[in-house]
Amino acid sequence: MAEIIGPLRFKGQMSGMNCYYNKLLKKWIIRKNGGPSKSQIKNSDSCARVRENDEEMKACDAWCQQVHYGLEDIDHLNAGYYMGEVVKLAKIIQKMDPIGLKGKRNVASSKYKSLLTELNFNAQHPFKQVLMRRPEVISDDERQTVIVNLAQFVPLQELVWKTQFFRYRFTLSITQLSDYIWVEAHRAYEPAHLNLHDWRKTVYTVWLGRFAGTADISLTASFKDNEIPAEDTTVLVALGIEFATELMNKTISWNKGDGTMAIIATL
Repeated sequence: MAEIIGPLRFKGQMSGMNCYYNKLLKKWIIRKNGGPSKSQIKNSDSCARVRENDEEMKACDAWCQQVHYGLEDIDHLNAGYYMGEVVKLAKIIQKMDPIGLKGKRNVASSKYKSLLTELNFNAQHPFKQVLMRRPEVISDDERQTVIVNLAQFVPLQELVWKTQFFRYRFTLSITQLSDYIWVEAHRAYEPAHLNLHDWRKTVYTVWLGRFAGTADISLTASFKDNEIPAEDTTVLVALGIEFATELMNKTISWNKGDGTMAIIATL
């Protein structure tokens, strides 16, 4: 596999090579064809393990897309090829299915939800190296309302950023994540609950001054009454931090992507 850095690219196949665009890396990739044909993979007994791996990887990919969609409101604070780490986590969870057979193992993230807080969505600026405090997360028993508190917050001491900044703000985004399960009747993987990412809720603080002194920061987000999470659903609590400079006449200059984010809790 190689990266194309010049203007030459093509569609389809040529002399055993094919070319495709990787949206996450934002690069054109060229690779050599190899391995068994589609017909062999579909029908050959010798490719049974390949088919099983393919089915399970489809579930991992679909689960990862739901994570991505659920965090869409703070996606601009991600950096790097983070989806590889999410896919890796999906596979780890899938391997912990004690019942499912190979090729039909579930991605039951609701049983291992705490693992999601270990994901690093910004390799350049890891969240824990920017915010020098663990935020307080409070939820009601139904997980309908989530509150994130940073009491007596001192930005001069508790925020570390690559460049000088004068303003900052926090974003709280909550979303629901479904398990991906094998449905024997359909002979396919399906989400246990459909389109949960459409229920995400996002709230922001105002832009706060870095030199304004101590602040009590609190953010509250709630799902609607008809969106209360099911028992086998994971609530992701994500927090974003953005930085800006202040120009004359109290105008704020903010560049998209100047910040970081993380899943700080799973409920």
